[in-house]
Amino acid sequence: MELFKTAEVLFESHENDESLKIECYVTEAGHLLIEQVSAGALTQWCFEESPHRVVTEVGASGAVALAAHFGAVEPAQLPCLIGASYLGYDVCSQIHALLRELGVPYEVRERPIVR
Repeated sequence: MELFKTAEVLFESHENDESLKIECYVTEAGHLLIEQVSAGALTQWCFEESPHRVVTEVGASGAVALAAHFGAVEPAQLPCLIGASYLGYDVCSQIHALLRELGVPYEVRERPIVR
């Protein structure tokens, strides 16, 4: 029996034809990924694309350090632990603040807006 899931939905909202979903998972290579996907007319207006995807990636060594912070045995436990600790539409900002506080490097990727 698997005690911890390797993926977790951190936030999900569907209001007024606008949706936002934030998921967290650990890859086979041990990287922590947090994906934020928004879709709808407001997203289209803000980012000139819908859906709009933003990915935060923490490398394998950073995931190990983050797991140690939570007292986890292995990084695969991170999605469940993060899901239990951080909630809300601003969960990515909360996790970025924690990573900065711990000195864990991370990368944020999204398609740049071309105007």
